[in-house]
Formats: sequence, C-alpha cells, structure tokens
Amino acid sequence: GHLLIASIVFAATPEELKKAIEDRSKEFQGVNTKIQEVQNNILAAEQKGKSLTQEVKKADYRISQLNLNIKSSQIKIDKLELEIQSLAYDINDKEMAIEAKKEAIADFLRQLQEKDRENTLMIFLKNKSLAESFSESQSINNLSEGLAAEIDTLRIIKNELSDNLEQAANKKEDVVEENFNLKNKKAIS
Repeated sequence: GHLLIASIVFAATPEELKKAIEDRSKEFQGVNTKIQEVQNNILAAEQKGKSLTQEVKKADYRISQLNLNIKSSQIKIDKLELEIQSLAYDINDKEMAIEAKKEAIADFLRQLQEKDRENTLMIFLKNKSLAESFSESQSINNLSEGLAAEIDTLRIIKNELSDNLEQAANKKEDVVEENFNLKNKKAIS
C-alpha cells in the first residue's frame, strides 16, 4: 500500500515544505517558551498567598496556559502533517529510483546474456587478435561489475524507502495521538 502515498497531489515544493516545517518548529518553540513563562507566573502567584486577586491571577494564568497548550498541539499537528508530505516526496523519489535501477539491472542482464551466448572460443575466433579477445573479455567483466553496483544501489534505495515508509507511519500515529490530546485540551477549556 505505499504506492498510495506517492500518488498524493503535492501542494508545495519540497523546499517550501522544508521552510514551512522550520517555521512551525520555531513557532512551536516560541509557544512552549510562553507556556513555561505562564507556569512560572502561576508558581509566583501561589507563593504570594491566598488573596482574591491572587486567585483570579492564577485562574487567568491557567486559562492562558491551557490556550497556549492548545495552540502548541495545533502547531505540532501542522508540523507533523508537513513532515508527512515531505516524506511522501522522498518516498516517491525512492520509488522512481527503484524503477530506474530495475531497468538498468535488466539492461545489464540482457547484455550479459548476449555475451554469454558466445563462449570463450567463439570470442577468440571472432576477433582478429588476442588484444581484441582480451578487450571483449574485459567488457564482460565490466558488465558484471556494473550489474553488481546497480544491485547494491538498489538494495540501499530499498532500505531508504523502507525507513521513509516507517517514518511516515510513525508520524501519522503521532498526528492521531496529538489530535486526541488536542480534543481533550479543548474539552477542558
């Protein structure tokens, strides 16, 4: 089912997504700093004693803190969704690279099969000199090495694709969890 991810219509370029993710990260840090400041204000208000004014201040701080927590969750969800979109680009790129590598491997195999049809004696007889025969033999070695390199690269790309798919699945789970947290925070407010 990972082909479904790659068929998503991309609204933003990878560069725009990266910038948006960075912006959300900064915004998230800013909100979390404000949450900490409000928490410090609550602690300071609690140490000042129990007057009506202090209780009202504490209640205001707690409301402010809850609103900031809601905003923090919303930013986190936005950021996760942008990261999922970004991973979808990576997944799509990896799938296209895998197809290209498969085609290259098939081409190497076809060439090797053609060379394999001609046995060593035929190669020697077909060519006018020993140097030409050696050159033909060397080209078979080059094809074999090229094939091995393509297979190694394919294996690496498949591992990267697997990692990207796992990251996307984890981020989707994080979005579900954060949406649940957000719903609870909104229910409290």
